[in-house]
Amino acid sequence: MPPLPMTKEEYESQVRLLIGHRIADVRYHEILYTDESGAPTAEPKWNQNPAFDSLDYGLDLDFDDGSMCHVTWGAEFEHYNLSIRRAPQQYVGTIRLWTVTHESRWQPSIGQPIAAVDVYWGWVQYKGDSKRVEYPQSLRLTFESGAQVYLSALEVRDNDFHMGCMDHVTIFFDGVIAEEYGAWHPGSPHRAA
Repeated sequence: MPPLPMTKEEYESQVRLLIGHRIADVRYHEILYTDESGAPTAEPKWNQNPAFDSLDYGLDLDFDDGSMCHVTWGAEFEHYNLSIRRAPQQYVGTIRLWTVTHESRWQPSIGQPIAAVDVYWGWVQYKGDSKRVEYPQSLRLTFESGAQVYLSALEVRDNDFHMGCMDHVTIFFDGVIAEEYGAWHPGSPHRAA
């Protein structure tokens, strides 16, 4: 079932629920990539670029209290915004799950309380329409330790072409790199906390 439309206030209220949680485990959901013979590739694709992690679907954050959230692209505001769901996602196609708690750059954040969540609101405007549509492009999770993780409905392609409002989730662990790729803009986040 597709997500229902929501207001900015409802979205920000939803992301505020992440504050205080401690991440215990992280799983990435990725398309089942195959080689030229049709066999599944042995290695994941999410870690192909050393600057970020790149997912065609989304990720699960399991918290130490037994709760979880699934971060993916959605359509509560616009195709495609960053969507936060409080239940596991059921995908129609074949996917692979990769537990990345100790394999990605999440390690400094594991077990640390989420101290703040900021939302970067992007916008689109269609030709001939004077109205801008705002949508949640990215979240910045700031942990008690000071570590930050940026989650964005953004895709970076091989030639470094990058675009927001995509059916993709890219994870940045460095604010400068997140800004470089357009996943974050200084001075424009809205504090959800």
